[in-house]
Amino acid sequence: MISTSEHELARRAVAPEATPASSRRLSILTQREIDDLYGLPRFTEEDRQLYFDLSAAEEARVHAMHTAAAKAHFVLQLGYFKAKRQFFSYPYPRCRRTCATSSDDISLAGRR
Repeated sequence: MISTSEHELARRAVAPEATPASSRRLSILTQREIDDLYGLPRFTEEDRQLYFDLSAAEEARVHAMHTAAAKAHFVLQLGYFKAKRQFFSYPYPRCRRTCATSSDDISLAGRR
């Protein structure tokens, strides 16, 4: 899982605007490239349908969970992992749109 501090360290280490002009560090990636690699995925509507479409086994796991929060977290991490092969720490406000879209498709209460 990439923590915010690891992302910040990566940004500082290679982003040209974050290093002084006299620095001898090699700047390989731009800030946008770092965000694309380490940041939360940015989904289109089609991406959401693709990455948050659950198999029967995945759906069974969701419905076996007891709380809506656990179900939502599981679905988000699963979708993010399918998209980027990484796990993320994320604040709820940054993933609110994804949560809303996913919960429309999946009953977090256990009914479809």
